[in-house]
Amino acid sequence: MRKSLPFLVALAALLIVPMAQAGPGLVVGVNDDSPKWKADPVLAAAAADLGISAYRLTMGWDGSQTSLSGADRAMLDRATRNIHGQRVLLSVFGTPDSAPHSDAARTAYCAYVGAILSSYPTIRTIGIWNEVNKASFWRPQYDGSKSVAPTEYVKLLAACSSLRSAFPNVVLVSSLSPRGNDNPRAVSNVSHSPVKFIAGMGTAVRGLALQGRIFDHFGQNVYGSSSSERPFRTHPHNTDITQGDYAKLMSALTSAFGGTAQPVPGTQGVTIWYLETGFQTTIPNEKRSLYSGAENDAHPLAPVMPGPDPGRSDGASAGWDQATQLANAIRLASCQPAVGAFFNFQLADESNLAGWQSGVLWADGTPKPSYAAVKAAIAQVNGGTVDCAAINSLVTTFGQTSFSGKGKGRKTAGWQSH
Repeated sequence: MRKSLPFLVALAALLIVPMAQAGPGLVVGVNDDSPKWKADPVLAAAAADLGISAYRLTMGWDGSQTSLSGADRAMLDRATRNIHGQRVLLSVFGTPDSAPHSDAARTAYCAYVGAILSSYPTIRTIGIWNEVNKASFWRPQYDGSKSVAPTEYVKLLAACSSLRSAFPNVVLVSSLSPRGNDNPRAVSNVSHSPVKFIAGMGTAVRGLALQGRIFDHFGQNVYGSSSSERPFRTHPHNTDITQGDYAKLMSALTSAFGGTAQPVPGTQGVTIWYLETGFQTTIPNEKRSLYSGAENDAHPLAPVMPGPDPGRSDGASAGWDQATQLANAIRLASCQPAVGAFFNFQLADESNLAGWQSGVLWADGTPKPSYAAVKAAIAQVNGGTVDCAAINSLVTTFGQTSFSGKGKGRKTAGWQSH
């Protein structure tokens, strides 16, 4: 479809980081299921002190249930009681093989979501499944060599859009992983890259002739290839989407949904939500007894390093420390025009080193040395005082070098396994 000049001008504006001050409005949250299990005044106080405005929690679905079990209610009762004023994004998903592929299964899943909304008026933001472009969360990805997951996921989103008739203020959020191999015959990790999955979603929206929006915010995980990869780094030679690949993501979304009933993020109140990212830290000797197992991240960072960041002008250096990486990532999100939310993976570390240690609190709930820098970045976001000209300078310095290494990506153990 030929795009009009005003449309193209609007798109170009979205792809430019403004050389000005960022405005308020970015939701800064954490992925942390701990409120489902117990009241923790230490974590609650830290979230309030940091200025965190949202929690992303998970909820399991057994593949057929349409109502809440007693165990479900107990968890959600605790969560809503233990979260003090922050918004709740509840991501609902089951095992990979329970992904809904029939009208009956989609109806059951959406009925279950409706039961949650009916019982918990403070929960109005729902994540529809999780990382649907990976076989570790959604199967099948392909039927032989034919891509099927994008169409099946669009059908689920469309089915749950009917919840708006009963809950007009419900907010539906999608979820994609930052990378995939686009190989239906892969020995492991059969998956779609986010670029290919988004294109498949757009094809499905057009082929099904859908007449309404299927998501209110587009959820994208934006982990770099390792904790040391700077958030500004772009990947022009592959189909990964990390935080630095904002322009690539906007281009994919515009190509997929432009001209359909689904608004492109950045228009009509629809935005991009960065649902997960994080930068793992090393563990100092005095905290080592809190942790067990072996670290599987080859490039964890010190929470804080002495002195200024000695980054090379050609952008080829690794991130300096967690304080620099996470604070810059938060500020960058606030300066990317179509981005509406940023969630750090965890508030406090997991104690199992096979999991994820990207919180700003150690496993015992005490602050890491990076805490103050992250708090300052969130305060700037909440106050609308982020200097996007300074961020744009960092983008220019560090964002144009292609990172060719694949790294490990995000570890699969962690909060989703609870």
